[in-house]
Amino acid sequence: PTDGDSVPPSLVAYFDFEVDRGPDTIVYDIEAGSTGNQDFGGALGMDFDTSAELTVTALGAYDEDSDGLNRDINVQLWSRDGAAGVEVLAELNFTGDDPGTLEGGQRFKALADPVTLPAGSYTIVATGYGAGESNINASGQPAANFGMSTNDADGVITFVGGSRWGDAGAFPPNADGGPAQRYGAGTFKVAGPIPNTVADRGSWGNDATVGRPDQTTLGVEGGAPAGPSPATAADLQDGLLNVPGVDITPIIQGEGSYTFAAWLKPSDLGGDKFLFGQSSQGIHNGIRNNGFLHQAHWGADTNGATNLNDYLAADEDGWVHAAWTYDGATDTGKIYLDGELDWEGNKRAPNGSGNLIIGGRNGGGAGYRGLVDEIAIWDNVQDAEAIAALAAGGSALPSPAEDPLRVTTFSYNTGTGDLDINWSSNADKSYGLEYSLDLSTWVDLDVTVESGGDATNFQLPGEANPLAEQPNVFLRVYEK
Repeated sequence: PTDGDSVPPSLVAYFDFEVDRGPDTIVYDIEAGSTGNQDFGGALGMDFDTSAELTVTALGAYDEDSDGLNRDINVQLWSRDGAAGVEVLAELNFTGDDPGTLEGGQRFKALADPVTLPAGSYTIVATGYGAGESNINASGQPAANFGMSTNDADGVITFVGGSRWGDAGAFPPNADGGPAQRYGAGTFKVAGPIPNTVADRGSWGNDATVGRPDQTTLGVEGGAPAGPSPATAADLQDGLLNVPGVDITPIIQGEGSYTFAAWLKPSDLGGDKFLFGQSSQGIHNGIRNNGFLHQAHWGADTNGATNLNDYLAADEDGWVHAAWTYDGATDTGKIYLDGELDWEGNKRAPNGSGNLIIGGRNGGGAGYRGLVDEIAIWDNVQDAEAIAALAAGGSALPSPAEDPLRVTTFSYNTGTGDLDINWSSNADKSYGLEYSLDLSTWVDLDVTVESGGDATNFQLPGEANPLAEQPNVFLRVYEK
């Protein structure tokens, strides 16, 4: 702001979804026979809830005599609707012939096929214990004091294959005064929790918030293969991202312009599947009329020329690059498909109000379905050359500013001819040197010096220096 020649960046938001989900898998190793209040967190019991996808790799049972199970036990993992178990998701039999691995009073067995659970509520139960008892609880203890598995609100397993004892049990109470806990041993894996924000990789800090977490998955493996960061993408199934920092008011008032761009891999081309919109009415750009890229400003609606059903049928990876521009000064709209102009024409300013949203129109209706990557928003019109560069794999982020090429130190020994010269440089560059004795005629030293990063050095010993014993020497560095 103190530089009168500076210009604010026109890229107002950029989302590449590369690190938004966090680790794909969180691994927890629980020590056998752990007792007392643990650091795993979360309340224990027969029921557990998860707000993130959960992978159950094993189930366990507890024998209070700590010498192995002397009864057959059938352990089941149920999904539940309210308080009632409605489906058996996993099942293990602990028998005298095959009692499982003994771990400090626990019997612990791996599932043949791990069970992946979506976010929801689940119950661990066991049947056939003793004389037809419905749970594995010790006699006389309430079910709420015991459990086979649980996890906290972030999808972290805290308790598998063990028992929660009452205050009169063999273990002392927890530090918080509650019943002591005993855990089975093993390694348990849980998918990383879905965050509620998406970081803006640009310089404005216009982070997006996730409006529909059950329909929005960030950090999905397999982003746009031709994009600059292809590792991961976002999966929007009528999901929603709200970008409160990108105000649409200047565009509505006819003073502003925009460019919206993204890599898309749609899973549903039917009907209306809008990607860019605003809080109320106004802009709704995306896919419409069963497969066409579409630009609309609420009452000013236009299809592109290409039906994506036909176009994608011949595409190898199912990804396309799409871009929409609007010039507020001339009321001109444009749609680009894979870097080529797909429509151009008159487009009046949008109406409505509010800020930018991603994933639908008019606050979130008629949402896009499929993968999306490299979402970029500018507050001006990017030209055709810039959009073609994006479709060719270029990044929306500006290239880092390069250091000016300047000689910083220079040393020449007129007696020995030893030469030592340093200059400011940039990574991945190559440099050459020229010399002159009179500042009129320049001769190339015929050397190539690879960049040393921010600074580069070149040394030439006198015995190899054609300038040795010259009384006046001038050198200059150039970028090859």
